[in-house]
Amino acid sequence: MSGFAACSNSAALSSLRTSPASEVGATGTRRQEGVLITYRSAAVTGGAIFAALEEVFGIQFCFTKAEAGESQADILVADRSGEKEGIQLAGSSLEMGASMPSSSQRDLTQLDVSFSGDPDVPFPFRSRSLRTKATRIPRSLVPKPGEKILATTNNLPVWLCSAEGTVKRYRSALPVPSLSPGESLCQVFNGERFLELLPLIQWLRELRPVGGSEGPPLRASFIFDDPNLHWPRYGFVDYRQVAAHASRHNYHAGFATIPLDAWFTHKPTAGLFRNNSDRLSLLVHGNNHIKEELAQPYTEGERVFLLQQALQRIEHLERVSGCNVCRVMVPPHGACSEDMLAEMPRTGFESACISHGSLKAHNRGAAWTPNLGILQSETIRACPVLPRWGMNGDLFNTILVAAYCRQAIIIRGHHQDLKGGIEKLDKIAGFINALGTVAWGDMTKVARQNYERVMDRSNYRIRPLGWKLEVQLPEAAQSMTIESPACTAWDRWILRSSRGVAVEARVGEAVSVVDTADRHWSIEALTQSVEQERPRKGVPLVAVARRLLTESRDRLWI
Repeated sequence: MSGFAACSNSAALSSLRTSPASEVGATGTRRQEGVLITYRSAAVTGGAIFAALEEVFGIQFCFTKAEAGESQADILVADRSGEKEGIQLAGSSLEMGASMPSSSQRDLTQLDVSFSGDPDVPFPFRSRSLRTKATRIPRSLVPKPGEKILATTNNLPVWLCSAEGTVKRYRSALPVPSLSPGESLCQVFNGERFLELLPLIQWLRELRPVGGSEGPPLRASFIFDDPNLHWPRYGFVDYRQVAAHASRHNYHAGFATIPLDAWFTHKPTAGLFRNNSDRLSLLVHGNNHIKEELAQPYTEGERVFLLQQALQRIEHLERVSGCNVCRVMVPPHGACSEDMLAEMPRTGFESACISHGSLKAHNRGAAWTPNLGILQSETIRACPVLPRWGMNGDLFNTILVAAYCRQAIIIRGHHQDLKGGIEKLDKIAGFINALGTVAWGDMTKVARQNYERVMDRSNYRIRPLGWKLEVQLPEAAQSMTIESPACTAWDRWILRSSRGVAVEARVGEAVSVVDTADRHWSIEALTQSVEQERPRKGVPLVAVARRLLTESRDRLWI
């Protein structure tokens, strides 16, 4: 029986099984409906947001109409214990404000919310006062005997909790937000707007199996799009300065470099990156950096060629510079189709890094787009996709929401973002570091920590959210088991210790580690790859001209 819990991502992910009864979603993940939730409302009979939550959390809503004269609040109750799935909180309930028609939810009202320091307030919101938005000013709640106040707005209670044994009962004054056609969960749960959905998400996460799991540690990295190794600075980005400040203030900056730029490397700049690899790194930014380069309706052969050419250029850059380049793709302008994502693992890319908004904008109509925003990472056509966010707007709230979802905190920018000084990075990094222990690193490190794990007696059970991982076994672990990977195609794995031990294993098969003192293991799915070809093809002159003009503009900006 699976024991992965919701604390690292969601209860849905935690209770997934690789059983025939599970459903295969559009992203290639499996979903198991393990918890039935009765939802009694005077108005709501379902909707896009509930369909998305069912898919993400692996639960099922059963809607009933409230009788005349009953409370106008929406009441959700966990109806059955689900002993097969290990659900312990049967009878737990959540009462929320009466839902509103979707047409009345477009104009948002600004709210100041203060969270208490009570343990039932989830990390990282505990004891914080924040500014957010909602569809309306919530009515205040009157605490009943035994109820604790979890959150207030304007000093009036809006989120309460009481408990009888293991059964918890929550009340929220805010209604469940709705999703209009074409919208995604990330549009109602983000840095600007999160308070309405937070009580519901937290309640769903607590309907979890026996035996909690842990997600990865807090992970973080900055990414700047476009810079290359042509000179020691790129526009407002001075690599020496970034390395010095990153070391002083504890952060890491990756630079998404364009493979087309690999024609020239400034050796002292390459040396700077090599000597500061714990603070500076490179990853891949498209290939030629033309408009919507990775979102065009190519044939399969054209997609494979484009990705292989990008890697061929990157390999040349590595040979000349002596720098390692992360096999993580950052599409130019965030434009990437799911067909292109499907080819990335087959050609050697470990993951992509794309904002939720860009994923949605360039894959309109895809069945998985309504679910974007709450998972630790997305798995689309067997390609892990890590989220990222811009440096502006409600950034600190965005960081808190990402930490709550156990998403890697990846903050993107361009050289212009440092026009006012590198202290901007220092401030953002200081806020992130104040959350706790943060694993800063290049995108290879971030991507390879993308998994959930739980110690089950002496068996270390791992749920991969990527196809290539680095795992540090606890001293007590005598065996290791791969369970319920995020992609059903990842059914066979090769496990390698740092001392050369190699073992092949299938999902669900325990591998003994009792005879080795080695605690660091690399884990890689045996996935289908495409044959490497080295076709020589001319570079489009328009791409060369465009890139020369763009780089010249960026360098002359200052």
